[in-house]
Amino acid sequence: MNNECIFCKIVKNEKKVFKIYEDEKHLAFMDAFPSFKGQVLVIPKKHVSNYLEMQEQEYKELMETARTIAKKMKQVFKPLVVALIIEGLEVPHVHVKLYPIQKGQFLGIPIGKKAEEQELKTLSEKLRIN
Repeated sequence: MNNECIFCKIVKNEKKVFKIYEDEKHLAFMDAFPSFKGQVLVIPKKHVSNYLEMQEQEYKELMETARTIAKKMKQVFKPLVVALIIEGLEVPHVHVKLYPIQKGQFLGIPIGKKAEEQELKTLSEKLRIN
C-alpha cells in the first residue's frame, strides 16, 4: 500500500466510493469523475503504478475482473460498446476504466492523419517480435 495514493486509501476504506464488486485482489467502483454515465473503475488492491510492472497472472486476473464488470454494464446500460482503457496517469495506481458508450457518443481519442508507408515500415521493424 502507498499511504499517499487515493486508490490505496479507497482500498483501506478511508475514502468513500460506491462499490460494485470486491474480492480479495480487486475492487470495482463508480468513477466519481465520469466522462460517461455509468463509468466504472476496476483496480488491483495491491499498489502497482504501471501495468507493465504487474506479474502476468495479476494482469490476467485484473482483465478477467474487468471483463466480468463490463458484461454486467452491457446488461444494465445496453451500450453499443463498453470501452476499456488501462490507466495509471492521473493516479499512479493501475486502474481499468470501463466506459459504457451509447449511440452517438465517442470516447474522444483523436484519430490521427494517415501515416506515411515508410514510417509504418520502419516502426514495424523496430517493434516486431520474432
